Amino acid sequence: MPSLKQFGLSSTAVEEWLPWGGIVEPIIMKQKDGSMFCIIEYQPYTVDLNEEEENPVPRWSFRRGWVIWSERQHIRDEEAHEYLVLLWNPFYSQTQKNVQNALRPKISKEKTVSYFKKESSIILKDLQQVTEARFLEYQEIMDVLSFALSHGDDHQEMPEVPLYMDALLSGDIKFEFGANDIYINEKRLFLVSLFSPEPVDKLYDSLIHLNYRHTRRLLLFNDKEAVKDLTKYTRTWFPSRKVLRKAALEDLLGNYNGYYMETFQFLLDDDTYDKFKRFFQNQLDVLGYSYIFESYNIKECFWGSIPGLFLANIRPPVMGFAYLAEFLHGYIKELEDHTDILEDAKANLIPTSVDISDYLSFEQDDLSPIEKERHVEEIPNKKRKKKGR
Repeated sequence: MPSLKQFGLSSTAVEEWLPWGGIVEPIIMKQKDGSMFCIIEYQPYTVDLNEEEENPVPRWSFRRGWVIWSERQHIRDEEAHEYLVLLWNPFYSQTQKNVQNALRPKISKEKTVSYFKKESSIILKDLQQVTEARFLEYQEIMDVLSFALSHGDDHQEMPEVPLYMDALLSGDIKFEFGANDIYINEKRLFLVSLFSPEPVDKLYDSLIHLNYRHTRRLLLFNDKEAVKDLTKYTRTWFPSRKVLRKAALEDLLGNYNGYYMETFQFLLDDDTYDKFKRFFQNQLDVLGYSYIFESYNIKECFWGSIPGLFLANIRPPVMGFAYLAEFLHGYIKELEDHTDILEDAKANLIPTSVDISDYLSFEQDDLSPIEKERHVEEIPNKKRKKKGR
């Protein structure tokens, strides 16, 4: 499996760790390793499962080599911006002239950029069916990447020739990497990893006075790859209990599957670090989220959250999403249950030709006078016996 180590973690130059190359199209950043990405800004949206046919987002059949980030960037007391970062790392073979992991057949090695631009435009058009969305261009791309590194403390103007983005965007930012911490422009990075996607609007409301990043990343697999990887990872789960194994693995995969990571990141002064940590821990505990305050793995998590840097923090198992809105800042309106309990009960009654009143009553006129008297007396006597017990 590829690793961040090939970027040279022993080096002190941050640009050696960043893969950013140059903006080769208004919307496309080409990276030093041959991969490329674009950034789509969008507005949060809702998927109403009751109106799915009227409000569709076509499923995109991704595969290995495709990666998506959900990036929320918030500046204190301002409106946050939501971004979808779409990356493609083409797989080449010396014996074949076409790329192996394009989403369409027969894409030649010489046409990867034009193909990626076309594919990204189709995805944007699909997303525009449910919300406002647009591509970022040139300076806007640089601003998003700069914020990812400095949380708004640094800004770089686009040069006439938009190349060497790695050095340009990191050159004026001071990074200090300790054993279990990171300082950026003399502020300490506070990084929290969440283990599963949760509704976060209440958490956002408590952070309106802070600069922060909320990031999600999914290294995508196609259906066959996802099933194979999950089967391998869970091969020792309930080996002799097929029913339990099936129940444990049910609904783990969806329409979008891959290795998942999620972080909240803040840059804090040393004197406020512990106080904010207690505050944020209380917020997460009240909401019932599963989380970890990163220290030993803080560098892997930080680099893995940066748009375009997909080799860091690659950790199984595969996680699945039924709808893209679950991964992005979106909402799922569940199916409404319109079942009428009484009508449902009537529909399930078993028809019978027997008059049930025959079993519940009888004609008093058929009894003799003595039997009638005995029958009237027996009822309260039985009630008294039951009470006595």
